[in-house]
Amino acid sequence: MRHARLIVFLSLVSINSYADSANSIQILKDRIKGPSVGAHQGDVFAATPNTIAAFESGRLAGANIIETDLHVSKDGVPVVYHNENLQDKTNCSGRVGDKTFAEIKSCVFLNTKDQKIPSFEEILIWSHGRVVINAEFKDGAAIESAVAVVQKYSAQSWVYFQAKNNREYYNRAHHLDPNIVLLYVISSDEADLQWALSQVESLAIIELHEENRKASVIQAIHKAGKLASEDSWHFSSFKELFGAACDRLFELGIDIAITNRTKSCVQQKVSFEP
Repeated sequence: MRHARLIVFLSLVSINSYADSANSIQILKDRIKGPSVGAHQGDVFAATPNTIAAFESGRLAGANIIETDLHVSKDGVPVVYHNENLQDKTNCSGRVGDKTFAEIKSCVFLNTKDQKIPSFEEILIWSHGRVVINAEFKDGAAIESAVAVVQKYSAQSWVYFQAKNNREYYNRAHHLDPNIVLLYVISSDEADLQWALSQVESLAIIELHEENRKASVIQAIHKAGKLASEDSWHFSSFKELFGAACDRLFELGIDIAITNRTKSCVQQKVSFEP
């Protein structure tokens, strides 16, 4: 009898785990449905971009989302770094993909004393679900290892990946885990929009640019049950050097504004909250 009860208990755990996983897409969408603020590389004017210090600054400023970038080391560790070459931002040289994780961790960001490149796993440990993580695949090499980290921490309800305008990236990530939310950047081609709209629920976020930022497109995205996202500095001549331009996006009905001025953007979104 005790053995039978154990089997029933384990079956219920398995069913509940599946249900939680199946609901993760909707949980994430509900969490970032507009107006939402995404801190670009953390809080870029407050700390060194793409560091835990910058991410914490963005979170404390009120961001719903922390936006970041992913490469992968030579030994398969996904790391948070924007550029392809280490010399662009750190005291090291060479391509990220040509260095082991241990070598990358020895690098220090320029103009800092001790700021180092974090791993994607470190970012997930830091967030622990307190803020949504939006990570861009800077190249396809990071996809498998980054998805594995999300699965390790059961983070599908608070992490999404940018597949850029790359259907191969989207398909690879989706097939690895159908419950991981993905963002796709549409081109000005109407067929590209229709393809994105027709994809399953996990392609939950569509990113816009000036050439396709139209009321009809935003309405179509929402009608398909998806969210619209755009970088708010598209409305700023100086990349938001003097303040956020998020209000322009929220006025258009865009759900997610990725910004360089987190605090200013958070202040602007208040007027658009239900």
